[in-house]
Amino acid sequence: MLSSLAPHLERINSSLDEIETYPFPESRIFTNALLKSNDIVTFIRDTEAHERALFVPVAAKHDATPHAPKVEVASGHRNPTVYSVLGGDMVGRIRKGFAGQSKEKGEVPDIDVDLLLLGAEKLSSVYQIPQAASRIAHARQRYEDLSESIANYEALVASQQTQLSLIKRLGEEEAAPQEVEDDDSLDVTDAMIEEQETLIRELEERKEMLERKVKQIDENMNSVYRGFS
Repeated sequence: MLSSLAPHLERINSSLDEIETYPFPESRIFTNALLKSNDIVTFIRDTEAHERALFVPVAAKHDATPHAPKVEVASGHRNPTVYSVLGGDMVGRIRKGFAGQSKEKGEVPDIDVDLLLLGAEKLSSVYQIPQAASRIAHARQRYEDLSESIANYEALVASQQTQLSLIKRLGEEEAAPQEVEDDDSLDVTDAMIEEQETLIRELEERKEMLERKVKQIDENMNSVYRGFS
């Protein structure tokens, strides 16, 4: 038995001696632990969406140059999981909207509500919050209804202002001396002008009321964003 294995063992020893003569580089620490571009989540079984959001790639140091734009990474955020779910582009756009906020008390920044609602939908798809989807859908519908109402009232105000200007102009023309006979159809009274002005004021008040409601939505979305950031 040993005699039959002896040639094979000798051959193995010879191969080992030859391999040892090869100029292999010295081993370095963690050489085998480098993951390169592989997603670490693929090495974990049965991960949940919120667990996968914990693993955020960090920009390599050697990619940075003195003239390159500053890239935000998840480690610099208070909540890296939110940054991972929303993505750097969306977080940057949201922060840009809040960066333009006036420091005056009571002043609300011009926030993209559609963008915030989209971000809320993405977060709710990862973090299962009870009734979050229905509340987001209700907020979106309400915002769309208010925006449409404001646009309609703006059009009505513009129309009424145009009619009021026309009435005032006709009144001035009627007050001026004319050689032609007066036309009863062009008679404009102070009551008509006052009625039009009252209507315009009412429309403007409704418009301001709707704008306050939209402002309240912006403030609510502001608080939601601050809660996740």
